[in-house]
Amino acid sequence: MFGCGRLDLGNVWWDGRGWDGARDKAYRERWRTTLDPARGLGDTKTPIAWFTGTCDQFYWLPSVMASYDRAAGLKHLSLLPNHKHALTPEIDEQVFAWLDVHLKGATPFVEVSEIREVQTGNTSRATWQFKGPRPIVRAELLLSHGEAGNWSARYWRTIPAAIDADTCVATLPRGGFPYFVTGTAIDKDGFRYSTPAKRIAHPFTDDAPDYDGCSNWGGFEDEGADRRHQPRRDAAARRRGAGGCSSIPPPVNDATYLPTSLNRMFLKVTSIGPPEWSWKAMTPVSGALGNSPSTVVLPFSLIVMCLPTARML
Repeated sequence: MFGCGRLDLGNVWWDGRGWDGARDKAYRERWRTTLDPARGLGDTKTPIAWFTGTCDQFYWLPSVMASYDRAAGLKHLSLLPNHKHALTPEIDEQVFAWLDVHLKGATPFVEVSEIREVQTGNTSRATWQFKGPRPIVRAELLLSHGEAGNWSARYWRTIPAAIDADTCVATLPRGGFPYFVTGTAIDKDGFRYSTPAKRIAHPFTDDAPDYDGCSNWGGFEDEGADRRHQPRRDAAARRRGAGGCSSIPPPVNDATYLPTSLNRMFLKVTSIGPPEWSWKAMTPVSGALGNSPSTVVLPFSLIVMCLPTARML
């Protein structure tokens, strides 16, 4: 679970704050050819499985894909959309099921083909095939817009795929921009069987995308996922109507947490009443905020744009 090689392609330890110039191409090549964990994958026939999130902050997806591609033996891949360094209960169980297959002779896993793009008229579709004794009940395409980069935070859309016999088919979005895709077949136990991620090299055009990345919460997650904050959100939604970010401050003393690049911390954000909020660091920080816990008071209007990226805790 989680681990991989090809750390020369980028990782949180070297590149968590941007490309690390101290570890130049020569350094990375020396690492790749001497110490990198993926060096021996092409020489082993031991079955290996990768279970990880598309946004794992430690082992970035290009490194996972390069390690998977290099493995010479029987291999398996399960990708969870928008998950970081954690798995769902179903995928936790799938890890043990993989071991049972190879140590106890349990029912083998489903195998999937690589994903490919098929053009029919003006419609592009992604297709992939599966085979194996475990019943597949649904399939989905994971798609992330844009060029390579921002691997621990980029958003992956989930697009339902149709199943025709042993083939999964999903319609690719219209709009002129490149994106990455991976297909997944899912069995009755919720076990995932994913294809390697693939870049679809569409050129940039003026065609409008089929989703609104600037909608409330970016359209990336259900506002009702955190029920503790739902009454406030419902009231704000009634006031503002459809779409857009709320301009209504939360109740006094209501708190949330915002990510910050300062020492990779979170800032505790506490409302002190309109039109201002208080930003208070949870732990000592250095740099712009000094060397001790600090409070910075800012107008509400300056931080409302941060709300779609806040993770309520």
